[in-house]
Amino acid sequence: MADSNIFEKHAKLVIFCILVFGIIFSDFLVANIYKLVHGDSFYNTTVNPAIITEKKYRISSNIYHHDLKKNVITTANWGPLQYPMITNSLGFRDQENANIAQKGDKYRIMFMGDSFVEGSGVPYPDSFVGILRQKYAPKYEILNAGVISYAPTVYYRKTRYLIEQQGLKFDEMVVLIDISDISDEVERYADYDEATGLDKPLPVIAPEEPKTQIIRQFFKNNSILYAIPRIIKNRKLESSEVNSAPEKNPMINYRRSLWTVDKNLYNQYGEAGLKKAKANILNLKKLLDKHQIKLSLGVYPWPAQIYYNDLNSIQVTEWQAFCQQNKITFVNLFPEFISENAEANKKALTEYYIKNDMHWNKKGNQKVAEALQHKLDIFSAK
Repeated sequence: MADSNIFEKHAKLVIFCILVFGIIFSDFLVANIYKLVHGDSFYNTTVNPAIITEKKYRISSNIYHHDLKKNVITTANWGPLQYPMITNSLGFRDQENANIAQKGDKYRIMFMGDSFVEGSGVPYPDSFVGILRQKYAPKYEILNAGVISYAPTVYYRKTRYLIEQQGLKFDEMVVLIDISDISDEVERYADYDEATGLDKPLPVIAPEEPKTQIIRQFFKNNSILYAIPRIIKNRKLESSEVNSAPEKNPMINYRRSLWTVDKNLYNQYGEAGLKKAKANILNLKKLLDKHQIKLSLGVYPWPAQIYYNDLNSIQVTEWQAFCQQNKITFVNLFPEFISENAEANKKALTEYYIKNDMHWNKKGNQKVAEALQHKLDIFSAK
């Protein structure tokens, strides 16, 4: 009788709870049936099919988090774009499955960075590293150690692994620091201690995503409804004009890029991220000095920095001062994309960047390659 009274008093709430539970259970059930039938989650197959293809060429590392598989020939996806993904014997992106000797017979330059250096969204010959490689092939051997989502923590750890455990020899390294490196240092690589100097062995750390990522991944794997808002958003982006207004680019207000123009975000993670990034680059510098390898360091803007005219960005001033203090060649690519002319800046967003993305298109990569030829002594020397 008491139970009956409780139901009668809260009938609407009970019915509501039953409906919610039924929807959640049905969503979970359908999502897992879909996964059994199609071999992957509804989210991955509809929202981000690149995740499926990336399993063919991306691997984890218990020393420096993740890498590319060695000697791969497959197809990569970047949003709606498809392009060849080819790696060499070191697991570096390349034009062919080349066998890379420990020591080259030419002056060897190795680029390091994240997805901008890897060349996300473009075939390797159209990436700036690929362009430089082809132009200077008779004189230099140019290698590309850059991989998506790398940051100074990985620049140091992977380079040390290549030198100390793989015996790789090279003469010069060019590191391009990304805007997102700063948030990655304190979020993605929070468990990686920057105090691991040359006098200590690199600790083995199983790659682990932040708790928020783990929760998101659960819903991506076990829900249909979770994918619906993203599907709607993607379709809106795909239906927009080819050269949409610059302010329509979602990367302009992407949180990971705003720390240079938003004081609150700088206080939240920018300051700590910069401190850790500098500590890891200093470790890298000491490592390279020990092996008599020259280091150059460059910075470049995301769409947010261009849109907000962040020419004299804290990303520029901090790294320029750091390089001067530690005798590192500094390369500033901000002026290549940002000017005092607001209309020119808007044009740069559509001319040099992949639509609705933060990465350079073919023309943007060409611009970077041309700038590096003039700004780096190794290329500009007669």
